[in-house]
Amino acid sequence: MIFNRADYPCTIEMRYEKTIYLLVFFTFILSLTFHPKTSWASQDPASLDSLVIGTGEWKPYHSQTLKHFGVGNHIVKQAFKAVGLEVKFVFQPWKRILNTSTEGKFDAVSAWGGYDNWIDTHYASDPLYSGTFVLWVRRGATFNWKNPKELKGLKLGLLIGEIIPVKLQQAYDQGFLQVDYVSTNEQNIKKLFFKRIDMLALNYDAGIDAINKTLSASQRDEIVAHPDSLRVSFYRLLFNRKNKQKSILLMERFNAGLYYLRSKGHIRKMLDASKRGEYQ
Repeated sequence: MIFNRADYPCTIEMRYEKTIYLLVFFTFILSLTFHPKTSWASQDPASLDSLVIGTGEWKPYHSQTLKHFGVGNHIVKQAFKAVGLEVKFVFQPWKRILNTSTEGKFDAVSAWGGYDNWIDTHYASDPLYSGTFVLWVRRGATFNWKNPKELKGLKLGLLIGEIIPVKLQQAYDQGFLQVDYVSTNEQNIKKLFFKRIDMLALNYDAGIDAINKTLSASQRDEIVAHPDSLRVSFYRLLFNRKNKQKSILLMERFNAGLYYLRSKGHIRKMLDASKRGEYQ
């Protein structure tokens, strides 16, 4: 059995009204008119010709082994290209990426959901894409994850650098829930299948990708997503606050390029192509 991301009813794609796009776009144009110190013309073009973007392994959106380094990075590249900028991607572990960016050594980070672990150190672009964050469990699991006491002695799997989902934080704070960190989604899927962890908090699309790549056809039915999602996450490009003026300029240009791609339907086409496996 091959899971199909398009068939899952909780998957939520970004749907913005055209009027909102226009409002964002014209606000951007006005900002260039009335704030000359942060306008494009006030910057040295040579300093913005090629950008270094930190990114990591997180299929199906970001990976060194995917075409264009994954659909998420493809969106980033094309949005910058639309406003005349070229980018270079550097892959690192996610936790190191955020630390490196905070020090001002990356022009941006592609891409990050949530906000707790970056809001004090980074600005964020408009969303690139959205995804449903769910709890993966073994088929037949009987615990109610919404009741902290029922999670006593159970173990949650997360990626290194991720934070505990808000809806599970109380169970962790009260000492009921344990957390186990690994470096890849595939490791967590294996641990869940072999009962070394009891649940896994992971984006639905990323979970489907890891299950299909890690487990055999006869094993895949044993891992299921809870129908009640933990949250809907919007994934954004991050810009460090250390280089404030440059970061704000780049964010404005990127958002303009992103608006252009979305208004032409290019982002929807790229996401659909990813679901069809065309980035493999």
